[in-house]
Amino acid sequence: MLKFWSDEWLSLIQTGAGYWKYVPTPEGLRFLTGYDYQTRFGAPGRVLDRLAFRPLMGWATAWSFDCLRLWLEKGIKPSASIRLAIIQLVVRLVLGFCWIYQGVVPKLLYPDTGELSILQGAGFTAEAARYVASAVGVGEIVFGLLFWLLPLRYLRPVYWLNMLGLVVLGLGAIFSQPAIFVAPFNPVTLNASMLVLAAVGLLSLNDLPSARNCLRQPPPTAPV
Repeated sequence: MLKFWSDEWLSLIQTGAGYWKYVPTPEGLRFLTGYDYQTRFGAPGRVLDRLAFRPLMGWATAWSFDCLRLWLEKGIKPSASIRLAIIQLVVRLVLGFCWIYQGVVPKLLYPDTGELSILQGAGFTAEAARYVASAVGVGEIVFGLLFWLLPLRYLRPVYWLNMLGLVVLGLGAIFSQPAIFVAPFNPVTLNASMLVLAAVGLLSLNDLPSARNCLRQPPPTAPV
């Protein structure tokens, strides 16, 4: 058993208690933990705890114990797991931002700055090019949101689609308007950077801690 508390007036947690328990099983060692606490600030504190703080604490607890599992089973230190998680987060944020930006700014807001000429060079009429640019822009926004919203276990195919899509878009630009490849910040530099980011994202997915690997509720047959 353990007890914890905080005298800091800013702390939402006032007092709490919990336990750790190790249970040998035929499959290995089962680790059980549980805790509860009382909050400050009356009803507002209880609402904040229920809606945000307690779910976040539960997720962080499960994530940290998956770090411990990787350390014990594969020798991956928690510091390395944290670095991989930060790398994965940064890659997801940047790739998602790039796709959303490309969908919103040059295709939906300012298509006359070059997107329409690229599409017309591919054979579309001026009117059709506007519709296609808008449709592609919406698709890019949705694809960018996948990097921000999908759980880790679904990201691997998204990274592969990212790389495939960049290659296809780059080839399309070569045939429709090759002159843009000598312009500043042209598709070669942008696509290459996003391809490398996707590769980094794929590599950092391996042995990444996940709160989903821990049971948040004990199974009916689990010892307590």
